[in-house]
Amino acid sequence: GSRRGKRRRCSTSSLFRIRAFSATATATLLNALARGAFTFVLVFYLQGPPRFLNPFTAGLFLIPVSASLATFGPVSGWLSDRWGPRWFVTLGLVVTAVGFLWLSTISAGESFLELAPALVLVGAGFGLFAAPNRAVMMTAVPPRRRGIASGVGTTFVNTGTTISLGITLLVMSQVLPRASIV
Repeated sequence: GSRRGKRRRCSTSSLFRIRAFSATATATLLNALARGAFTFVLVFYLQGPPRFLNPFTAGLFLIPVSASLATFGPVSGWLSDRWGPRWFVTLGLVVTAVGFLWLSTISAGESFLELAPALVLVGAGFGLFAAPNRAVMMTAVPPRRRGIASGVGTTFVNTGTTISLGITLLVMSQVLPRASIV
């Protein structure tokens, strides 16, 4: 008969002993918590009073977020490969926060042109953060553990987004008049 080697159990707990992995996983979770419900809430905002945009037009309002994310993501990855990821990860979080703060000051009747710069900042922040953060996460672990590390990163994004949506829906159900959410 043939001899089989001992099977190794996949353990994620040992990955969290690696400081860079723990830091980037935590940043991933916190970023997902902060941005998880962003699109969801923005679409409701655009389709509600006083705009009453149809779903297609509300979706068009999101183009600045996607376009700036698609632009800044690869650029940030390229630059962080040359100058290190720390500043780009931090800059991404700061730019996202500035975009969110700007959005919080916009009144309900603002035009698209007044809304777009804040949306560009939010998308740029997402893009600046994502690539370098994930690169640090992957390079912090041994090559044979990168599949597990990637799975943890994705799980943290999904978990943060899910928690963010849950909290947002809870708050919306308590704050908004019942007729506006039914």
